[in-house]
Amino acid sequence: MTLVLGTTLFRFDGSAYYSPPFPRGGGAATFSADVTHFSDAPQFDIEVQHKNEDETTWGTAGTFTGITSVSLNSVRVTGLKEQIRFKYSFTTTDALDAVHFVMLAPVWEVY
Repeated sequence: MTLVLGTTLFRFDGSAYYSPPFPRGGGAATFSADVTHFSDAPQFDIEVQHKNEDETTWGTAGTFTGITSVSLNSVRVTGLKEQIRFKYSFTTTDALDAVHFVMLAPVWEVY
């Protein structure tokens, strides 16, 4: 039996994907994505977004460097607001570009 962990995303029409929002656990954090599979040669982009509970729009807190290969990728972000989510997108034109990855638990820093 094989256990499948993580998420597989396809580019399809080019629309972005979003993670469910979650509460911040500190004033800063290191976020990591373990990319385990790629199809063709897409560039996969992950943006850390944040907002306060009373705000209606999400802002960019940090971005991972464009991911183009199987690798462990991390970004440290400071000044986080109350709610966090990830935006996933591709910088390619092939609708069948795909990536499989695991978002690891954030490493929170105290306030």
